[in-house]
Amino acid sequence: QQSTNVTQDTKSTPAAAQTNARQDASANNAASGAQEADDGFTHQEIAMPHVKYAQNTIRSLKSRREAGAFLQPVDPIALRIPHYTQIIKEPMDLGTIDLKLALTSHRIKLATSTNSSQTRMTDKLKHAIDSKRVDPEKDYYTAVDQFERDVFRVFNNCVRFNGAEHIFSKNAEVLRS
Repeated sequence: QQSTNVTQDTKSTPAAAQTNARQDASANNAASGAQEADDGFTHQEIAMPHVKYAQNTIRSLKSRREAGAFLQPVDPIALRIPHYTQIIKEPMDLGTIDLKLALTSHRIKLATSTNSSQTRMTDKLKHAIDSKRVDPEKDYYTAVDQFERDVFRVFNNCVRFNGAEHIFSKNAEVLRS
């Protein structure tokens, strides 16, 4: 991974985008009766509009140049960091979140479809299940806050493992904001 200098246009910063997204989400939550507890997370059963919003959010995060280290699970052996699993007990990455959202979407479609034979699983999701990357019995979201916690877990894990001054941690903070 290379380090790069990051310059930001204040009109299109991730912080501005997240502020807008939080305001949009808050407005949507208020309109739909979602509850936001003191922890800042949205405590509501996940529905297809939430999944679509979350998929767009993940797509946007994954497209950023700062996201390279967060696109797939950390491989402690390949990266020669065998102690990673001793420090990070709940690993998470944007690719896994994307797969969990795809599985969530599929389950919602199955539950609401009158003809389940027309609700086809994507090849990407089939491959992820076949390769044991996701477990169809547990790797899906039932509530919005589960998704939100996974996104923050990606960035929190990075800072916890690498320290706040590491380039990956700085990228995590750019993406988080």
